[in-house]
Amino acid sequence: MARGDNSTGTTPVMGKVCRILDSAEVIRWLRSAKPGERLVYGSGPHLVRGETSKMVRKLADDELVSLFQPRSPEHGGFDFILEKRRVGKRPIAARAAAGPRTRPLRTGLDQADQVLLGRLKRAARDGERCPSDASLAGDVGLTAGQVKWRLRKLVRRNKIAWRSIDRGGGDVIRVVTIVADGRETAVPA
Repeated sequence: MARGDNSTGTTPVMGKVCRILDSAEVIRWLRSAKPGERLVYGSGPHLVRGETSKMVRKLADDELVSLFQPRSPEHGGFDFILEKRRVGKRPIAARAAAGPRTRPLRTGLDQADQVLLGRLKRAARDGERCPSDASLAGDVGLTAGQVKWRLRKLVRRNKIAWRSIDRGGGDVIRVVTIVADGRETAVPA
């Protein structure tokens, strides 16, 4: 596993140093790495936000890399690791530098995404209110935070759309539309 020890960005946090590689270094590594190879692109008590972290998140969203965040015994914080994934025919440099995709995405849905989408489709088909994040988390075996991330993924994959309705008094209702057939979860009166 390549280690980003000659990092270009360091930030002290409560006496500990956060390190992150420059985005150009990450792209150079990505161009030469084989699928399955890993790179520690950051380390410390938290990930330094900036150009590199945004680019790495885009690479993960485009399914070019997988992200890992194990604890590091060396410094008591985390190692922020990316692993190169197998990709299609589009060159890596073009994927990393490109803006929004111009061609349809592959479904890119794993089993948990499919179960979540199926639950939302049933709620829309049966005219039910959209289940809460906690309820969906229980159905899929995830945390509420993971459900929120997967819902955003379904939106990016153009499987669902959602809007929030504020009924006052802190009661906010999520209405989900299934893009394939236009059905929506119910809006209670």
